[in-house]
Amino acid sequence: KVPILGLVDNMSFFESGDGKKHNIFGEGGVEKIALKYKKKFLGKIPINIDLRIAADAGKPLVEHDPNHQISKIFIEIAKEIKKKIIQN
Repeated sequence: KVPILGLVDNMSFFESGDGKKHNIFGEGGVEKIALKYKKKFLGKIPINIDLRIAADAGKPLVEHDPNHQISKIFIEIAKEIKKKIIQN
């Protein structure tokens, strides 16, 4: 009976060195599910080597490098979750 505050598309895409996005696992599935179940879509977290390295080291990327593009995504998702918690 834990309320669902929103959905996150984890491993949403991979961005190659030339800046091209590759949707390895498809695209839009999580957004469709969020819409279907009337839940907030919180964002997309791409596959990223820096995120993997930080996780393997047991240190959140947000703590290690708060200005990293992935950290900024996590921060925005956290802000949205905070809003939902305050509303409830």
